[in-house]
Amino acid sequence: KYIFVYCVQHLHVHYKYWVSLNKQTYFTSHPYPIYDYK
Repeated sequence: KYIFVYCVQHLHVHYKYWVSLNKQTYFTSHPYPIYDYK
């Protein structure tokens, strides 16, 4: 499942995971909240 987390330091890392797993650009609508795949 996807866990809602804030991670500014590893922003790019989580963003890449999000796009890679979901094939979506959710990051554009939500700049700070990032979803980390666990």
